[in-house]
Amino acid sequence: MNWPEMKHRILTGNLSVLLIVVLFSGIASAQSAPQLVDGVAAVVQDEVILYSDVQQYAQMQAMQIGFKPYNDPQRFQQLETQVLQSLIDQKIIQAKAEEDSIEVKDHEIDQALQQQIDNMVAQAGSEKQLEQMLGMSISKIKNEYRDDVRKRLLIDKYQQSKFADISVSRREVEQFYKTYKDSIPDIAKRVNISHIVLSVKPSESADSAAVQKLRDIKKQIENGASFEEMAQKYSEDPGSKNQGGDLGFV
Repeated sequence: MNWPEMKHRILTGNLSVLLIVVLFSGIASAQSAPQLVDGVAAVVQDEVILYSDVQQYAQMQAMQIGFKPYNDPQRFQQLETQVLQSLIDQKIIQAKAEEDSIEVKDHEIDQALQQQIDNMVAQAGSEKQLEQMLGMSISKIKNEYRDDVRKRLLIDKYQQSKFADISVSRREVEQFYKTYKDSIPDIAKRVNISHIVLSVKPSESADSAAVQKLRDIKKQIENGASFEEMAQKYSEDPGSKNQGGDLGFV
């Protein structure tokens, strides 16, 4: 069974899905007409997908592939359509997972949620800066994201139960790429960055001491010491120190 057939079977099955999709003009008409504050883009079972959700995810993807929506409104509209279809697929899979009584344990949610919060803190620089950026406390941020994390884990578990025994050959991957390469979006290069920060007061002796200290740390790492341990021990960046200097993917 090929992927399109399998996807269709998984997404439909015996599930009764109420789907209401509204057309939206997106950013293209934003300058020539009153801007839509928000609206319902789709309804899957009792789950609602808001237009603002579609825009948010589309803007994030646009950022990742390196283009500005206002410079290419037509391309952004196409991206919005792709994002909407992806969100619909996720909601259908979520509904199927709940129908099949897939369960996610509280400790699994807690672990995944904490990892997400840690990543957000690392990107923001500190818990205080993250709270200022989002306008809420860490505990409230966790409450806001908890249900989203639960749904994501639910979808992941359901997909694993269906795809665990599936293997894909290199030849099938290449054939898929040849068939769909015109519709596969470009993905910008990403690197995982970690750093060790030392505060240096301007002076020749301070510069020399800092350089020597960094060389000593570098030598320890080259001799087998863990970068993460060195960052936790020496780094002076409060945002990434406890994460072993990890800044995440950029």
